[in-house]
Amino acid sequence: MNNKFKYLVLANLVLCPMLLAGTVSAEEATQTSQSIEQEASGVAATTESTIENKEDTVSTTEQDATKNEDTEKDEEKEYDFGLPSGRSDLSKSRAMFSVRGSFLSITDKSLPSADFIDISSHNGTISVAEFKKIKSYGVTGVVVKLTEGTGYINPLAASQVTNALSAGLKVSVYHYSWFMSEAAAINEADYFANYAAKLGLPKDTLMVNDIEDNQLKMSKANHTHNSQIFEQRLAQRGFRNTTHYIGYHWVAENKISPSGLGYANTWVAAYPYTPSAQQYTEFGAWQWASTLTFPGVGGNFDISSDYSGKYTLTGGSTPVTPGPYIADGRYVTVTRDNFDIYSNFNWSIKGNSSSLMGKTFQARGRYEHGNGQVYFTLYDGDGNWQGYINAAGVTSASGPQGIYNSDGRYVEITKSHQPIYNGFGWDEKDTTTKHVGKVYKATGRYEHINGSTYYSIYDDKGTWMGYVDARNTGKVSPQGSYISDGRYIQIVKANQSIYSNFNWNVKSSTNDVMNKMYQARGRYEHHNGRTYYTIYDRDGSWQGYVDSESTKEISEAHGGYISDGSTIKITNGNYSIYNGFNWSVKDHTRNHVGKVYKASGRYEHFNGSTYYSLYNDNGQWMGYLNANATTKVNPNTQGPYISDGRYITIDKANKNIYQGFNWTIKNNTSNFMNKTYQARGRYDHSNGKSYFTIYDSKNNWQGYVEAGDVSIAAGAHGAYVPDGRKVKMINPYYTVYSNFAWKHKEKAAKYMQGTYEARARYDHYNGDTYYTLYTLDGHWIGYINANATQTVK
Repeated sequence: MNNKFKYLVLANLVLCPMLLAGTVSAEEATQTSQSIEQEASGVAATTESTIENKEDTVSTTEQDATKNEDTEKDEEKEYDFGLPSGRSDLSKSRAMFSVRGSFLSITDKSLPSADFIDISSHNGTISVAEFKKIKSYGVTGVVVKLTEGTGYINPLAASQVTNALSAGLKVSVYHYSWFMSEAAAINEADYFANYAAKLGLPKDTLMVNDIEDNQLKMSKANHTHNSQIFEQRLAQRGFRNTTHYIGYHWVAENKISPSGLGYANTWVAAYPYTPSAQQYTEFGAWQWASTLTFPGVGGNFDISSDYSGKYTLTGGSTPVTPGPYIADGRYVTVTRDNFDIYSNFNWSIKGNSSSLMGKTFQARGRYEHGNGQVYFTLYDGDGNWQGYINAAGVTSASGPQGIYNSDGRYVEITKSHQPIYNGFGWDEKDTTTKHVGKVYKATGRYEHINGSTYYSIYDDKGTWMGYVDARNTGKVSPQGSYISDGRYIQIVKANQSIYSNFNWNVKSSTNDVMNKMYQARGRYEHHNGRTYYTIYDRDGSWQGYVDSESTKEISEAHGGYISDGSTIKITNGNYSIYNGFNWSVKDHTRNHVGKVYKASGRYEHFNGSTYYSLYNDNGQWMGYLNANATTKVNPNTQGPYISDGRYITIDKANKNIYQGFNWTIKNNTSNFMNKTYQARGRYDHSNGKSYFTIYDSKNNWQGYVEAGDVSIAAGAHGAYVPDGRKVKMINPYYTVYSNFAWKHKEKAAKYMQGTYEARARYDHYNGDTYYTLYTLDGHWIGYINANATQTVK
């Protein structure tokens, strides 16, 4: 959506082309134009004031956008094509729309097909004559922005739609979306539909969902599902012709599924550095530039190729042909949902793969379409044609039985005199007669093209019995009868499933609850030879069924001892430290806040808490403590990083400065005596000492130094260091300061005659040394940079 006004500050608001097209007759165009003109005056009045207010805040917003530019670059992936960005009319942090490459001219015959443009308020008022000029270059469609979110209406939409219709262009409309939930999608669809209806647009108008904003892409919302809800809501409002506009990077990063929306219903944006050949032909349309110009028409425009014929009068660009029919004959099983099934290659929708999931069909033929996709023509077992489906929605099978589906249910043979097959050539392996009443495990199943389901069944010893028609079986519960229990158990085996039922639906994993305590209120002695506990937590919440072999029986509620070894720091002073699990109090955490101890072991109590068995550095046992009173610190025992910021002066010689807490020596304090550094952070080590991490004024990290080897300075000037030398002033251009807030006291020139006493000095963080000067009869002069003086004997 390009700005006709040379990128006014409002160009930040420019939206990616969200195109919608609707074909109307000349008579309908006239009626629609009259309706739109009546509506325009009311809408423009309310919207212009909103835009004026936004203009006042743009300069501030541009500054914010500039500050965020580097961060945004870090978050974006690199692509070999340009991307639409910063086009919202509502975003609080909209950025100036940046043009990808130089401006392009419609007269350049090397460019991809230029079938339709999309516009917003930033293209300004476009006259009928200008639209006709654009049309004269082969552009037959325009997509006009109507709305954004639930709080913005394009103030120029009425005139833009009217003039485009009068020029004989196919007009579609788009909505810039912000929804991240079903409810929001419905609300925005209603807002879009309401304004389209007010403008008198016909119900067959192409309505485009423009879902492009980077804030949405970075969210975890289900954009495919929400866009489907948006489309469904428009259909409920009578607008049944909907497509979706997205940047191709959304597809590349799996942020949205074009197969779920329908490739023919997806319009993608990707701007090549040098646009020439047609690309992205598997989609319904491709927006390939935002900088196209037309001779005699001001400004520049977003331009697209129409592959589906939905956006233009002429039916779009080639390639759109399905190609020749190719005889096939393979069997396929529908394995992906939300794929449209078409009745023709004009993309009339016949159905959806969701209703056929798992079923097997014969692909009697296929078409290798000009859009780059393969489409199968499907028939069921009775020879009924089902339609055309994208090959990506199915999986090829080895035969009419379909693909193997993992199962796991238990089935009982319920009918006699029925065959059990050795394969799908129908050679019999056995009959059901001698197996009636017996239970077998159906490890897998096949959904045959004949409409039947066949189980692959095994006995309890793992012997394969054959394939049996599901209609000759009944589903059973192999777990056996419920047996009351009550014991306490602890989860001790990882990578095991906890089931929600005996169809083996997984509820969770033992990995999530390792070493936790539960009560086994009951158990089941299963047909497969295993015992399964039904377990509950301390609040009586059911956790699921777990194999007894994944647990250990515990005689007491505190659970078994678990070796640990964590280093922990006591951070909460409101907990008791216990002698044992009869809760006799040994000590209190208020006496130990900030201290670091070793948790040699722990107990996962049935009450839901973890208790550490604590020892100090001398190996003395401190008691049992609830883990909620502690914080784990790094295993190398330095404790967590604590932000500091104080200035320190090194005043002890022959002390180590460390590279890390493996005690690798980086330097020695003797090389930095009386120097001042900033302690940006510190570590309170489990050895009882604190270590500063220090930096010089040039942001160079110096290492870790023990706090006892330095003095804390009052500021960046460093610590007071007694001196006593006699100096004379040699540079008159230095300032004498009254404090280290750099308050000027006087100029050094005043003291160019005479000798003075530097009673002390400060080795400042900035790298300079400052003397505190006195006259020889004891009057204080001030602070002076040592570079202004010379020591005298």
